[in-house]
Amino acid sequence: MVSAAAPLSPQLREQRERVFLILAGIFIGAMAMLNIVGVIFGAAYWRGPIRLEDLLVYRGSNYLFKFCAALADTVPPCVAVRYLARCPRVDPAREHAG
Repeated sequence: MVSAAAPLSPQLREQRERVFLILAGIFIGAMAMLNIVGVIFGAAYWRGPIRLEDLLVYRGSNYLFKFCAALADTVPPCVAVRYLARCPRVDPAREHAG
C-alpha cells in the first residue's frame, strides 16, 4: 500500500528546485570538464610526451582552480545579498501595484 505524501509548501518546493539546479549544474560542468581535459591530456598521455604524474597534476590543478574560482564568484555575492537585503525599505506589493 502506497500512502500519499503530504503536499510541499511553496518555500520547500522552491528550495528543492534550487538545490536540484545547483547540483545539476555542478554535474554537467564536471562532466564537460572531464571530457575536455580527458580528451586533450589523455591523447597526449597515449602518444607519450606526457607522464602519468604530470597528467594527474594537470587534472588536480584544474579542479583546484575551478573550486577557487567558484568560491570567489559565489561567496561574496551571497554575503552581500544577505546584508544588502535589509537596506531597501520598499514595499514590493505597493511598488508593483499599478
